[in-house]
Amino acid sequence: MGENRPRRGRWASDDKVALSAQERQLVEELRQWDKTDDNQLIIEIVDGVWDITAKEQPPATVDQGPGTIRTVRGTGATFAVAWDSMTPTYLEP
Repeated sequence: MGENRPRRGRWASDDKVALSAQERQLVEELRQWDKTDDNQLIIEIVDGVWDITAKEQPPATVDQGPGTIRTVRGTGATFAVAWDSMTPTYLEP
């Protein structure tokens, strides 16, 4: 068997990679996630189509019980198009 070496991404760690506006928004969104929230982010590329689904369930409260699960989804030919097309798949109470 081979060595257990860390897997390297597409770019070496010392390379400068310019982020698109959508990629920066993704990073900012992830930074805002709280450890008490139940969050899920799924990014898939199937047959050349990007599909992004994000789910959030705020923590339960004593007076209101579990928070409402909110899901947004977007698809497109590129990450940027899929991110910009993300729309809620839930109804506000």
